[in-house]
Formats: sequence, C-alpha cells, structure tokens
Amino acid sequence: MHAFLSLNMRQKLSVFLILVLAMALWVIDAIDDLSHGSDATHIATEGIILAIIAFWVITITLRYFTTNRQNIQIRSDLAAVRKDLENYRRETAHLAKGLGLKIDEQLEKWQMTKAEKEVALLVLKGFSNKEISDIRGTAEKTTIQQVSAIYQKCGLHNRAEFAAFFLEDLLLPQ
Repeated sequence: MHAFLSLNMRQKLSVFLILVLAMALWVIDAIDDLSHGSDATHIATEGIILAIIAFWVITITLRYFTTNRQNIQIRSDLAAVRKDLENYRRETAHLAKGLGLKIDEQLEKWQMTKAEKEVALLVLKGFSNKEISDIRGTAEKTTIQQVSAIYQKCGLHNRAEFAAFFLEDLLLPQ
C-alpha cells in the first residue's frame, strides 16, 4: 500500500484502471467457466482472486476520495491563512516601517557600515552566520568578523542581547 501511495495521480489512475479491467476479465472468465461446467475449486480460486482485486479497487477508491477531501480542506485552510497573513501585514505595515526606521537610526548611531547594517538586519531576522554568508555571497569567516564588530560597536555580547535591545519593549508586560 505504501508503494501505491507514493505514486503520482496518473500512475494511481493507471493501477486503478488495470485492476478494474482485471476484475472485468475475471468476471467474464468466471461466467464462461460456469457455463462450461468447471469444477468448484477452480471457480472458488477465481472468486478469491476477484475478491482480492475488488478489495484493492474499493480501498483505492476510498483512499482517493479521502485524500481529495483532505486536499480540498488543506487548500481552504491555506487560503484562509494567506488571507489572515495579508491582513496582518496590511494592518501592521506602518508599524514594521516605523520599527525598521528606528532600527536603522540606532545602527547609524552605532556607526555601522553598510555591510554591517545588512548583517545586523539578517541577525535580527534570526539567520545563522552560515545562512547570512550564503545570502550575502561572502565567506562565513567574513560574516563572523562582521557580527563580532557589530556586537563591539553596540556594546552587546550575543544575538539574544542584540535582538532584545530592539524587541524587548515590543513584548507585552507579564
């Protein structure tokens, strides 16, 4: 069953159609065997094979409709989340812009270079030194030196203190 679930939709449809065709052929063969007086063992064997194929056809059909229903629900949920996110962004755009300006002003007060400002913003967004290096196309050693210079210029010691400097007043009191 696991191998079947990993197939794409076209492949699943092909398997389904092959099983339905096999069922039809077995039914035709069983009718022919009955009309020619085949023994009960042969008819029973073909009946068991037909039952197994019917079981898989029913299982595949039910799985398809269940998965399809789940996909529809997931798409609906995703659309709702995207709408909520867009509303949130629209409602908070002025706040984000204001915070961005305040962060930029503070980085200017600390006399950060343009490169240090870029790195500082990426640090605030939560990126690791490696990720920052990849984003900026620089060596990780360069990023580590820039992060160290940022901490030195602002008198803070690590990412947590740096982020807290800008964000702690945004948190609601307990």
